[in-house]
Amino acid sequence: MASGSWGILAAWPLIGRDGELERIREALAAGATGVVISGGAGLGKTRLARAALEQARDGGAHVVWARATRSSSAVPLGAFGTLSATGAQPAAEVGFIQNLVGALREQADGREIVLGVDDAQLLDPASATLLLHLAEHSVASVIVTIRAGDPCPDAVTALWKDAGSARVDLGALDDDKLSQLLDTALGGPLQHEVHRWIANSSRGNVLYAQHLVTGAIDSDALIREDGVWRLTQRPSPSPSLSELIATRMGTLSEQERRGLELLALGEPITLTEATELIGADTLAALETHELALVDPTAHGDGDTHLAHPLFGELIREQMPASRAHEHRLQLAALVAARPERSQADAVRIANWLIDAGAPVSAGTLLDAAKAANAAGIDSGGDFAQRALDAGAGPEASMLLAAAHSVHDRPAQAEAALAAVEGTIEDQTLAFAYLRERATVLQWGLGRPADAVALLDRALAWWADEQWRYQIQILRLPFAALTSEPGVTMQLERALENEALDVHARRWLTRALAVDLFWTGRVNEAQAMLAEIPQIPLRGELEFLEFATYSVINLASGADLGGLERNMRDAFEHAAECGDPAAAGLAAVTVAATSYLAGRFLDCRRWLNEAITQSERQDPFATRQLARSLQVGVSLALGDRAGAAAASQLAAEMADGTGTVNIALARRGNASWVARGQAWVMLARAESPRAQELLLHSADELAWAPVYDAELRYETMRAGRSARDLAPALQELANRCDAPLTHAYAVHTKARATGNAAGMLEAADAFVALGVNRYASEAAAHAAAAFAAEGRQDSARRAATRSRELQPTQQGATPLSIEGVDRALTDLTPREAQMVDLAARGLSNAEIAETLVLSTRTVETHIYRAMRKLGISDRREFRVQSI
Repeated sequence: MASGSWGILAAWPLIGRDGELERIREALAAGATGVVISGGAGLGKTRLARAALEQARDGGAHVVWARATRSSSAVPLGAFGTLSATGAQPAAEVGFIQNLVGALREQADGREIVLGVDDAQLLDPASATLLLHLAEHSVASVIVTIRAGDPCPDAVTALWKDAGSARVDLGALDDDKLSQLLDTALGGPLQHEVHRWIANSSRGNVLYAQHLVTGAIDSDALIREDGVWRLTQRPSPSPSLSELIATRMGTLSEQERRGLELLALGEPITLTEATELIGADTLAALETHELALVDPTAHGDGDTHLAHPLFGELIREQMPASRAHEHRLQLAALVAARPERSQADAVRIANWLIDAGAPVSAGTLLDAAKAANAAGIDSGGDFAQRALDAGAGPEASMLLAAAHSVHDRPAQAEAALAAVEGTIEDQTLAFAYLRERATVLQWGLGRPADAVALLDRALAWWADEQWRYQIQILRLPFAALTSEPGVTMQLERALENEALDVHARRWLTRALAVDLFWTGRVNEAQAMLAEIPQIPLRGELEFLEFATYSVINLASGADLGGLERNMRDAFEHAAECGDPAAAGLAAVTVAATSYLAGRFLDCRRWLNEAITQSERQDPFATRQLARSLQVGVSLALGDRAGAAAASQLAAEMADGTGTVNIALARRGNASWVARGQAWVMLARAESPRAQELLLHSADELAWAPVYDAELRYETMRAGRSARDLAPALQELANRCDAPLTHAYAVHTKARATGNAAGMLEAADAFVALGVNRYASEAAAHAAAAFAAEGRQDSARRAATRSRELQPTQQGATPLSIEGVDRALTDLTPREAQMVDLAARGLSNAEIAETLVLSTRTVETHIYRAMRKLGISDRREFRVQSI
């Protein structure tokens, strides 16, 4: 074990057991003779018992610790041999007991005695009798641990059955407590997928979690980047963990090992199937030894699986290749014989047969490709290609294209689809083909005109009116993208047609919402897409709806708090159900709201999540947006090296011309990516170039006032004079009803005219939206403006307001405010404490009594705080603290 991981293992904290620890304290305080802590191996019994003993020691008790082992159980009173006074021998039981009791009382010197015994199920009969004697005769309160399921000496069992000791049964840690434990033990946050891997692999077993973490660190599979722990690869079980699991599994018969091998490769399978494959007696033995479980609630027949996922890791690692080949063929035949198969079954059958080198039917491969694509699994492309090679036809090409699309390979998707144009004879399949290919052309390749041309060609594929009508409706949202915004009336008229099916209506509704958004009618657009589509996202429409919801709500700023909550929930759901496209976009949206709120460390963490997820599936250029934000947040944190590294990665994704790609603009990323390119220049101290790029991008996006305003406001933040920008921003605010656009205009106009009160008004507007990043800057600008006027009290008050708006412990560097001395605005910790008490209405005398200080000292600190805050009446503390 490497030295770095050993420190983590040795210092593993006690977290998630507060309730159990309090129950132990309450039981002893209520007069219980002791507490018996019962639980399976690795659940933290010993750690909890030691914590309870430390708690007793802190309360003044004399604490003693003993540990039973298999070797000590062969010696009468062997577990307590080290506790006896000199001269007494464990073999002389009576004398030993008297000696031990005397020694304990002498050492305690009148204090309460608390005796801890670990693994009491291993005590020899004499030691167990002594333990019961000490508890029953109130010589000592006992805190003992026992392994659940193992036989115990009668005297130990009598502790909680007859002798008045309480029993605490430990279960596995739930996911939230395990996450808290992991973050604390590792000294920083873990990516979601690391949490899920450890939680799913350990099932809340703390010892297993320890070995998973230390093994992953030692193999460099778990590393820390940007303050966040992430996996570079899926680690194999470490030798120490394998030994633990092998010990837990015990000695297996040949039939039992074969049964575990089948479950390791095939779980879950039904109880009937498991009985057929493994045999009823062998399966019952595996259940008895808690190596296999049957879940009767899964469905009528019940699901059979391994009792712990780590059993499967070890079994698969040790399984001979010839046995694995045989098992896979058996499992494939078994599941293929099911009268009703799920899509997941198709993936499993295909994988078993492919791994076994056996032939796979085209139908099974098509079903497997559909399921893999829906789950965002990259093997969907392999299944589809195999189906094509088996002669499956256009449907296989569409599935291959879908696999390329969900993994951000639009050119390959278009090539696969173009190859089968005109070969599809079924209208339903042809319509699905057109929808998929037009989407690839528009959203993947930024070629809306080609998408429209494709649909125009398709009008002639069939002569019937219903076909032509379907294509004309499908054509509308794509045709709208080939011209400037403003086709609202055309879309509204199309939506009035009551004959539209649900799918077509959703396409048109989304297109109308986007058109309204682009033309500045943001509130109406938000109302049209008020709900997030159900996750996992099942097709291009659902993802476009999800992305549009993110883009509109983020640019509007109307409810950033609600947007963040919804996207956090969406991320959790998407990550759990294997939808990396949705998880990536949700994570980058949360990162953007965190950035706007000034929570830079949160932003950095969520960007890591976004990049990890979008590396698997990125149909909406999430990574480009995330890399752009990485530059901005690194600059905000004062991390020049991080900004340079992120700049390089961002530059690799940009075209290098400073031109906003129209397809990117239609996706909604254009403003953020343009800002990211400008931040790259700012990181190189090229402020004039950054300003020019932002203004150029704003001109290119002039058709969308919400984007135009964002970029012109960012130009002011990059150093351009507010006087140059205020007229255009005011005009944009008149054309666009987004709350953020209004706040941009208020701030810029106030700076242009030197109106400090207007800058504070802008700060309040930003605060109301949750955009503390800009609010803090606006308050700082107000402080500088007050200082320039010689109004030092107002300047200090505004400067303090600016710093209060920066979230604490989020890495922000205090803003430098021209004309205001930082020493006059930063409260000391003691001053801040007194201001808080004064804001609650306490008098100086009451504050002095609370803090055990003299009244004169309190008066001095309060006076200094009032000077720094620029107030003359202590009653204003209440206003300042709100």
